[in-house]
Amino acid sequence: MLRKLIVGVLIGVLAGSGCAPPGLIVRTDRGQAVMVALQKVRPVEYGKEDLQVAMGLFADHVAAVIQHQEGKLHVRLASTDPMVEAYLAWCDRRNSPGDCLELLDGKSPGISNDGKRSIAVRMALGTALEEVASVMRHVDPVKVEALILIWFTIYFASFVFPDVTITKVVSFVMSANMVAFLGWDGFRSFVLGYRDMCKAADAAQTFGALFDAGRAYGARMGPSMVRIVTALVTLGLSAATGMSVPVTSPPGGGQAVANAEAMGFRLGAVSSGSVSVSATGTITLVLANEATSPGRGGSQTSPKDAKESGQIICPRGPGAATGPVPKGYVPVSRWVSEAEAKLWIKNGGTYIPHGIGGESGRVYVTVPGAPQPGGTGPIRIDFAVDSAALNAAGKEGWFQLIQPIQNMPIYNVTITCPPGM
Repeated sequence: MLRKLIVGVLIGVLAGSGCAPPGLIVRTDRGQAVMVALQKVRPVEYGKEDLQVAMGLFADHVAAVIQHQEGKLHVRLASTDPMVEAYLAWCDRRNSPGDCLELLDGKSPGISNDGKRSIAVRMALGTALEEVASVMRHVDPVKVEALILIWFTIYFASFVFPDVTITKVVSFVMSANMVAFLGWDGFRSFVLGYRDMCKAADAAQTFGALFDAGRAYGARMGPSMVRIVTALVTLGLSAATGMSVPVTSPPGGGQAVANAEAMGFRLGAVSSGSVSVSATGTITLVLANEATSPGRGGSQTSPKDAKESGQIICPRGPGAATGPVPKGYVPVSRWVSEAEAKLWIKNGGTYIPHGIGGESGRVYVTVPGAPQPGGTGPIRIDFAVDSAALNAAGKEGWFQLIQPIQNMPIYNVTITCPPGM
C-alpha cells in the first residue's frame, strides 16, 4: 500500500460530525497540496547533555542581549495581592528578590493573565531552565529565564486562540522548526497543551494553582520535549536579536531536516508563510513554493515507492494527475476491484463512474494512508473530491459519498495496482 499521504485542505472533511480530524496540512502559497510521508518522521529526542550543547551555541549572545537590556529591566513591587505576595516570596527564595520574572505592572494591581501564563510556563520548563544555568555561567540565571519566558510568551500569544493564522516571519520560522524537531504530532500536543495550561492559569486564584498548571503542562510534554522547546525558543530569540545560527547546528538538527523533507518542505529554505492550529489540532502550514520539497501537489510516485507499492496504471503520462484543485477539495482513497478500476480508466478519471455504489448509492472512501478496509478490492484509486460531499462512515478516517454525484468533477486521479497484477 502506498504510504505517502497526499495532504490537501482537510478543514471541513467531517461534514457529518462538524469537525476535522487531527492532522497535518501542507500546501504551497500557490494553493497546491504537498505530498508528505508521515511514517518517515522520527521526532528528535533530547537528554540533559543535548540541551547544554544547544544552549552553549547561544550563551554569549544571550548574555550580550541581557547586558544590553540591563537598564531596561526594573524591579517593580506593586500590590499586596496574595498571589503577588506569594510570587515575590518565590522570587526571594531563589535569591532574586523583587519581580524576578519581570511580570508586574505598577499601573494595575495583581498579576495579569499574561503574567499568570508566564509563571505557569516557568514551572513547565523548570527543569530545563535549571539545566541551562550551568551553561550560562556568567549571567544571572533568573534573568536568562525572564528573557526566555518573555520570548516564549511573544511567540505563543497567537496560538492561544484556535484557527488564528500566524504570518509573522520569526514566529512562522520558529513553528516550522518546532514541527521539524518535534514531529507534527508532538507540535500538536505542544500547542493543545499550552491552550489547556492557559485556561488553567487564567482561572487560577492562587500561586499554588499556577504552579500546578505549569507542572501539569511540563509533565504532558515530557523531559525531552521541554528541553527541545527551551532550545528552540532560545534559537528564535537569538535569530530575532541578530544572531545567525543554522538550524542544523543544535543536536538533532540533521534529523529535523530529514523530518521536514518527509513532511514536504526544506527546513533551510523556510523564510515566510503561515501556520495555524485548529481547535481539534489540525496543523496547516502554507510555505513559499520554493521551500517545498519535490513531489508536491500529488506528483507521481518515485521508482522506489512504485516497486514497493505497485504499478501506477493511470495516468500513464507524467503530470497528468497533478495540479491545483478547487478550494474545498480534499484527497481521498478508494479500494476497488479490477472491474471497477476499468470503469475509472474508461471515463478518463474526470468523474466518479456511473453505477458505482450499487443499489445503496454509497461510494466509500478513506483519508489517504488509512488502513485498507476489509472486503475491498486490491486496487487503490486516489483522487480529490469536494469535502462538502463527504459524510462520516463507521470509523475515523472513513467517509461515504452519496450517489448520484456524477456531475461533480474530481481531480488528480491516480490508480495503483498491487505488485504482480
